[in-house]
Amino acid sequence: MERIYYSIKEVSERVGVPFSTLRYWEQEIPQLRPHRNEGKTRFYTPEDVQLIEQIKYLREDQKLTIKAIKHRLNVDKQGVESRQKIAGLLKQIRQELVDIQSNI
Repeated sequence: MERIYYSIKEVSERVGVPFSTLRYWEQEIPQLRPHRNEGKTRFYTPEDVQLIEQIKYLREDQKLTIKAIKHRLNVDKQGVESRQKIAGLLKQIRQELVDIQSNI
């Protein structure tokens, strides 16, 4: 069973990235915003961990700069939003075609 939150230590060990790097990425990459409690302790969701793994891959394997990673993540997000919008429009058109067909 997957947990709801992970500590910075758990994420660091799981992904193989030092605490300082996680904190730096958090400052530089707007998409990475772990939850914090009243004591300012960071708590990462499974989605945050997945994003960190993606950032690590882009940084270490693809050799992208932080600036390029930010751009890539924005483009990816826009692509997902565009696909969702297109899917919604297609669903609407499909329903209109069904309505037209039932009136024939």
